[in-house]
Amino acid sequence: MAKKKKSGSGSGPNSGGGAVPEALAKKAAKAQRQEKKKAKAERKVEKTGAKKNNKNKKDLPDSESDEDIDAILAELAREDAARTAITITPSPPPTRRSCATLLANPLLPHELVLFGGEHYDGQRVFMSGELLLYHTEARSWRRVASPTSPGPRSSHQMVATPAGRGFLFGGEFVGPAGNAFFHYKDFWAFDFKTYAWERLEVGKKPSPRSGHRMILWKHLIVLFGGFHDQGRTTKYLDDLHVFDTVEGVWRAVEVPDPRPTRRSGFGLCVSGETVVLYGGYTKETTKAGAKARGVVHTDIWVLKMSFELDKLRWERRKKGGVMPQPRSGATMVSYKGRGYMFGGVVDVKEDEENIESVCLDELFQYKIDQSRFYPVQVRKRNPNEPEKRPAARFNAAMCVQRSNLYIFGGIQEKDSKELTFADLWTLDLDKLTPYECLVEDELAMSTWLGAESGDENGEDDDDDEDDDNSDDDDDDDDDDDDEEEEEDEKEAGGGDDGVGRRAGKGKGAAVALTPAAAASAKRRKGKKWAGDDDAPDDAAAAATAAPPPQDANAVAADSTASAASADPAEPAEPDLDVANRPQGTDASLRNYFSRTTDYWFGKALEAAQGDGAGAAATAASMGAKQLRRVAFQLAEEAWQCDEARVAAERRVLEENEVDAAEARRRAEEGVRRGRRI
Repeated sequence: MAKKKKSGSGSGPNSGGGAVPEALAKKAAKAQRQEKKKAKAERKVEKTGAKKNNKNKKDLPDSESDEDIDAILAELAREDAARTAITITPSPPPTRRSCATLLANPLLPHELVLFGGEHYDGQRVFMSGELLLYHTEARSWRRVASPTSPGPRSSHQMVATPAGRGFLFGGEFVGPAGNAFFHYKDFWAFDFKTYAWERLEVGKKPSPRSGHRMILWKHLIVLFGGFHDQGRTTKYLDDLHVFDTVEGVWRAVEVPDPRPTRRSGFGLCVSGETVVLYGGYTKETTKAGAKARGVVHTDIWVLKMSFELDKLRWERRKKGGVMPQPRSGATMVSYKGRGYMFGGVVDVKEDEENIESVCLDELFQYKIDQSRFYPVQVRKRNPNEPEKRPAARFNAAMCVQRSNLYIFGGIQEKDSKELTFADLWTLDLDKLTPYECLVEDELAMSTWLGAESGDENGEDDDDDEDDDNSDDDDDDDDDDDDEEEEEDEKEAGGGDDGVGRRAGKGKGAAVALTPAAAASAKRRKGKKWAGDDDAPDDAAAAATAAPPPQDANAVAADSTASAASADPAEPAEPDLDVANRPQGTDASLRNYFSRTTDYWFGKALEAAQGDGAGAAATAASMGAKQLRRVAFQLAEEAWQCDEARVAAERRVLEENEVDAAEARRRAEEGVRRGRRI
């Protein structure tokens, strides 16, 4: 039989009977399997190449992807033209922030308007572009979303006219790592009746700046000082500008000496024909090559106002009354011929190496006609009980509505911590009855994610470096593994145990980060600070973990319609807390994933725990590589949903003369954040 099988090659009666057709069938089946395998390999190569091409397009620098950017911007312009409605929706209390603006609505005696601000949690900075309304009688918050609005910022200035028009100028955008700063010089008008923003193009405006002060005198807006971060140096300003709200024109006013020196973060108040300037902060260099030192000013200057701007003159006033101790970052408002100043911070030099920051909770009044300071004595309900009052802080937002003073947010420096508040307080300035807390903040002391005193710098840097270097390999592996999984699922009937890629995509984006995952993120990504300027040790701090959602500050809240009015044909946007959404400062998907790695790892773990397994068991069963792949895919979905909005944020920064390349260079060099006043 073996010989017949060996010699027989035909299909005649002497060719070996049924053995030959069986052999031929096996050969045909083998050839078919090889052809199928070849076709599968070709499809895999084709799909992998297409994915890599798409990824490369996303990662191209702006100069190489102008065509795509132009298309996105054109589509956004069409959407803006079609969308004119302003939406107002109920909102939870604002997230913690400092350097925001708080104004009393001149048309509604029960409404306050809060805009902007920033929050630094020890690992990264969160910027806000929100506009929030507070009803002082109902004690409720609402959020306003507008088709056109200023970009996210802090340390800006905003004033309101009695006719119900607001004006906003300048401010700064701080990068997530806290070491790159973009200064605005845009000028906006705000309608307190319709809540509509309008960008004003009024010819030559003051130069970009933050930390300046503005105040309204009759129909003129007076602007003085501020600073502009130029990268390696910070330029403090002493120029005076006046905006005529009737004529719609800015004028630079040249005032001869004597006049206030360059400064920012000072107090400004007005009464009658007099504008008063008190204090401020400057960094000065006494010798060439020497390190700049902070100088806190305590002088008082008066500007006698006139509609003839060439007659404006500064006059220095003598100090009188009970002078407050030197401080910077205090907030001042005007009420009934007096300036009311709250809080501030003073640096106490312990020795040549150490400086301790002491924050203040004092409220002072400055009687403008007498040029005298006095502390405000608040009455106590019960002399035997401790007085309830706002905690010590600086850079709070403050305004007066009727006779009530309102204080929101601010910062308290405690040891190596920088604690940002989200509370709201009120005080009746006529009756001086005890302070009342309208919005409490019991978590302020526990929200710091940075280093404690005595921690060593550089911890976990090796882990971060390994994570960054492994991105390329993991992304390439993602493409190959995804294709194999797709084919395996097709051949095996598409079975899934709920732990894999599809479970991550289906559930992960809508689940909140658990406390355990947040704690794990904090341990893995805890960046340490160095130096007396409270600065991140390097630009890699941009990749640190995000805080729990309730502590995340709003970022780039660009005018979006409410969910109820969303087009049902559009894909649903992931239910992200705003701190972990893509931002205009994220140069690419990879940068975004690097910044929010721990957040998405937590999402991937939670999505995989749908079968009830614990986090440790789930992580062990998935493996680090698979877990990272699922996390990356979740981040990619969020990135794709927000690409248009991110492009719009970039456009805002570019329109306000932001040099992205310079910002990246400064971030790489590790320009220190320090205290922004």
